Amino acid sequence: MSLTREQKTLALVLFFAFLLRVALLPFPFSQVGQMVGNQDEGSSLQYMTHVALEKTLFTLDNAKGGDYIMAFHPPLYYVVGASLLLWTTALALPQQLLVLKLFSILLGVAGIAFSYHALKQVFSHSFAILTALFLAVWPTHVYFSTTANNYALVYFLYPLLVYLLLRNWQKAFTTAKVMAIAVLSILLALTHLTTLTSIPLAVSLFAYKNKVQSNAWGRGIKQGLLFLSVVAVPSLALMLFFKQSTGNLLPTAVFLELVPKTPAAIGAYLRSLFVYFFNQFDPKLSAPPALYAALFLLALASLLGFALFLARFRAHSQIQRAFLLGGLTVFAVMVFWQLTYEVPVGFAQYGRRWLDFIPFAPAFFLLGLKQFAERFKRSPHYLYGPAYLILLAFLAHYYFF
Repeated sequence: MSLTREQKTLALVLFFAFLLRVALLPFPFSQVGQMVGNQDEGSSLQYMTHVALEKTLFTLDNAKGGDYIMAFHPPLYYVVGASLLLWTTALALPQQLLVLKLFSILLGVAGIAFSYHALKQVFSHSFAILTALFLAVWPTHVYFSTTANNYALVYFLYPLLVYLLLRNWQKAFTTAKVMAIAVLSILLALTHLTTLTSIPLAVSLFAYKNKVQSNAWGRGIKQGLLFLSVVAVPSLALMLFFKQSTGNLLPTAVFLELVPKTPAAIGAYLRSLFVYFFNQFDPKLSAPPALYAALFLLALASLLGFALFLARFRAHSQIQRAFLLGGLTVFAVMVFWQLTYEVPVGFAQYGRRWLDFIPFAPAFFLLGLKQFAERFKRSPHYLYGPAYLILLAFLAHYYFF
């Protein structure tokens, strides 16, 4: 069976993304020290090695050093990584680390494919391809999909979840599909704590879809309750097992007394967003000022354009409104959590995490550029071109300078 033109285009983008990530792997593959990208990756490798040897997970009560650092995180990625280490015991440790990195690359590239298919449900093929190409060269995506880190699994599972939520939008959610989305949410919760946002994302789309398609609030509520009943037990078990680091997330966010701290917290958070927006394009934060200035102007144009896109909310198709509602729900929950927990306890630097939700973040960025250009009756490519050139410039600066 011959491939369609759209399928060939997607295959080329995915092949390019794969080759780019393989080419940027640290050579030679003979020394672990040269292959480890940062402290987190070194700690991940140490943690997975100990899990593979001792056949047990560590918590903060019995972990030390790098194990202590990784014990803050949910266990799924590290269980999978430890299994890969056990499967490749005949190899030396540097080659085992290479296997983990290649596994991350495959996860990242597969996540780009699901991002494309999710966005194709909502927008055009060309816009979905542009977003896939954005992810292929986005420094943050390239970096985390070439390291032995749990973000690689997030970059695969989150787009898959969004794809399932949007696929066959005109058809009602079946019980089997609700259960599949619940299982994916559990896997995400077992991978990284920020992906608990998948729970309000799914519930909001269950409710919205049933309301706009059949005005059946009751069915949407039933689907939401079914979803929550499946997700609740594993999520609560996760929070109890890792109670030292996760037990304070939701309760603290609700009960923390923030009134006297709010102005300072908001100021710290906004400063954090400003710095870490640039950090998503330049992990070293050491690029030439001209690149930052160009990126800032593009970001400003995107923000204004996205505001114009939102202002025409009712004019968009039903599935586009659902995509906007889902993405904005994710970001709103993340901002609430950060302002009420992370910023007050000193983790303001994690304001960057709102960019980690794929495909919402890159799609919103490109949508803003498209709307801004069209507002002035110009082709979006006048802004897309500079955006991709800036991405490539930041990527080259990070890996070669």
